[in-house]
Amino acid sequence: MEMDSSFRFLDDQRNHRLMNSVRKADIKHCIDADGVLHFSSRDDELVENELIKSLRDERFPSWQILSCPSDWTERYREYMMRHAIPFEEELIDGQTSFLISRKHRPLQWRLAPVAAGNGRSETHHALRRQTA
Repeated sequence: MEMDSSFRFLDDQRNHRLMNSVRKADIKHCIDADGVLHFSSRDDELVENELIKSLRDERFPSWQILSCPSDWTERYREYMMRHAIPFEEELIDGQTSFLISRKHRPLQWRLAPVAAGNGRSETHHALRRQTA
């Protein structure tokens, strides 16, 4: 059986509890040196929809997963910290995602633009080009 899915709660306590749940459920898996759980996608329904979900439910009664391209990860992390939005980080198939409460609307957030090489934001640079 191919171990083609992976998951890790970055919170070590929560991740340890997930590992115990996976062992008790007798799911074929392996755990790498970084504490990442590797399992078969054939077990996705049980692992994700029951075991991982139950641990997410403990953190937030109503939650959502915020995924973004890797070059946006730091922007989201900084925004949530700056605005005191509780979150937990997860690694889903090697990509950082954020577990947040369902009450937040990340599509409405105004994230800080990425700084361009000249010290101006991309937005400022784009506006400057349009007006030049």
